Amino acid sequence: MRDFKIFYDRDMDAAITTVKPHFNTIAEVLCFSANYAYCLGKKKKIGNDKVEVASGAVEKNAEYIYAIALQDTKDPKILEDSNECCRIFEMYANAGMHEIHKKLQKNLDRDPEGIKTLLELILKQRNSLKDIDDEEEEIVLP
Repeated sequence: MRDFKIFYDRDMDAAITTVKPHFNTIAEVLCFSANYAYCLGKKKKIGNDKVEVASGAVEKNAEYIYAIALQDTKDPKILEDSNECCRIFEMYANAGMHEIHKKLQKNLDRDPEGIKTLLELILKQRNSLKDIDDEEEEIVLP
């Protein structure tokens, strides 16, 4: 078992508390956040006041960590460095949580539970997908 170390900014506790009931685990919240931020092209370093997510919960979502890191670097050698993969993933997850938090705060009056806001984010992401052929990008694995 790899020892994944994933952190998030402690000031995102309120946003995670709002969003968490709609997911099974905090790790799933962070996966959603990381994917959202990746689509936005945003990364944000974790501050000094941080919270660690349980390693076991994160490992169950390892494919997301590796996929984000690989997509970010376009270098398959990144897959050999789980610490760097985690660092890249958590920057996207942190940026995503900050963006989601902004949207939740903006819509607080009309959507105190955050359900409609999250659904709008999901639908917006889904609707941004285009029905085009994928470009073949060869990535040679180590």
